[in-house]
Amino acid sequence: MKTEKWKWVVGFFAALVLADLGVGMGLRALSAKVRTGAGMGQVRAAVEGEPIDLLVLGSSRARHHIDTDWLGDELGIRALNLGANGQGTYYAYMVLAMLVEAGQVPDAVLLQVEPRDLRDPRLERARVLTPGYDGFEVMRRELPKMGKWAGVKLWSATYRYNHRVFEVVRHALFPPAEVGTGFVGRVGAFRHVEAAPFDAEGARIDGEGWAFYEAFVELATEQGIEVVIFEGPRLRAERDVWESRAAEALEGLAADHPGVVWEAWDEARFEGLEERSLWYDPGYLNAEGARRFTALISDTPAFRSLGAGR
Repeated sequence: MKTEKWKWVVGFFAALVLADLGVGMGLRALSAKVRTGAGMGQVRAAVEGEPIDLLVLGSSRARHHIDTDWLGDELGIRALNLGANGQGTYYAYMVLAMLVEAGQVPDAVLLQVEPRDLRDPRLERARVLTPGYDGFEVMRRELPKMGKWAGVKLWSATYRYNHRVFEVVRHALFPPAEVGTGFVGRVGAFRHVEAAPFDAEGARIDGEGWAFYEAFVELATEQGIEVVIFEGPRLRAERDVWESRAAEALEGLAADHPGVVWEAWDEARFEGLEERSLWYDPGYLNAEGARRFTALISDTPAFRSLGAGR
């Protein structure tokens, strides 16, 4: 009886493994066709595309604030915006590392940062990149850091895609007709949204999160990539204690690495950005505001000194 029971158990787990491999292989084949959407679709398109003069990385505020279409039209440079909703510098580091690993090294990078991510990197959000686990060494090294048991879960071929199934199928079978440069301008009347409060006085820089900032600038320096790190504008009365502390830390990090600079590039730096007509909500410029902001930063010494298009 025990022998029969063990045969059943072994057979059951063997069936699970085979099913996992089968479904995973199917999703992997579909995912490999994707060149649009957030995550690996964007990365594959960037790897296979023309050489990149200027790469924009960061959170949704990078995606919605840096008009790479305008930069291409007005300055004649190939600018690509790989900013991603809800992501942080850990995501930016892994994307840059994948591009470098694939031989697609940009001339320059604009890295938009969120000060709040310095206190809590929330690495679990990196699961958007799990479809790249097999293809890149940096993914195999960094993705297991997403959380408890992440390394074990990644053994599953299906797990790497299970939170992206509908996205993968949609973009594989019905890709958008026009891809563009990655910039997405926000459209709509201004709406007031309150930011979630947190203890700015008691906040401390998270060591694991800070390590990704260091890894990013070190990788860029090794590859000869010039970088401007910036936060970007918000509709706010003034910086709070935490935002000022984060800015000081980032300025110090940039000072220690040649070719890397910190720029506030915020609402206090540029006149005219306080107009409500340029904003979608207190955290995001609308499409017109993004175009104006992009034009303003493109005329700064820090931007002009970048080697974009060299």
